[in-house]
Amino acid sequence: SQVSSTQSGKHSMGATFRSFVGTEKECAARRASHDGGLSGRLEHTRSALLVCCRAHKLRASCVRVVRINEAIKIRNLSKKKVLLMQGIYSQEEFITAKKFNLDVVVHNHDQFKIFEENNYFKNLWFKVNTGMNRLGFEIDDFIDIYNEHLFDKKFVLMTHLAASNDKESISNHEQFKAFEDLTKKMHENVEKSIANTGCIMNFPDKSYDWVRCGIGIYGGYFKNKEILTAMTLRSPIVN
Repeated sequence: SQVSSTQSGKHSMGATFRSFVGTEKECAARRASHDGGLSGRLEHTRSALLVCCRAHKLRASCVRVVRINEAIKIRNLSKKKVLLMQGIYSQEEFITAKKFNLDVVVHNHDQFKIFEENNYFKNLWFKVNTGMNRLGFEIDDFIDIYNEHLFDKKFVLMTHLAASNDKESISNHEQFKAFEDLTKKMHENVEKSIANTGCIMNFPDKSYDWVRCGIGIYGGYFKNKEILTAMTLRSPIVN
């Protein structure tokens, strides 16, 4: 079986999201792990080139990927920001990320320790847990890291909403407050990112510096008639 996506469909969805948040916001588009095949593997240069072309058409300033080998292939074809969402887990991966000028998400103390030991704090996105309880630093722990290591560093502070598809969910407002209270303790050059697809649609005023429209680019949001599917599932019929 294979999942494919249309260029025109994703271009249209990119324009739709831009209309919600405005053209001045930076957009970090996501390369879907299943795009081009359910196995989740890149088809080397061809698939990486398609990702770069899509990012250009979407006017995305950044491409988000999960695996470091994907990030390398895209970097070899594009000068856009390439964000490694899973982060790094070894000194070898740190060296690779630095060599290819990758942006890296830092989720926990073990990952941060690698950057600390190398005294390297460039291109980092720090994820904090404001209520989703999946990944990210607890707020008090991150404040300690900030006060000791990041008080004079430029970085992106990010979090993830647990129920952004549900505009009435009280958890959204609780997470917004937790995130905003934390940002007030940071210096003014810290960039902020909280808006995933649901947040862009339901709370465009919370777009901040970076929006992360992921599954929405592929039409994976069903609560708005402007969002059209841009993906097709094909599979042979076997007797």
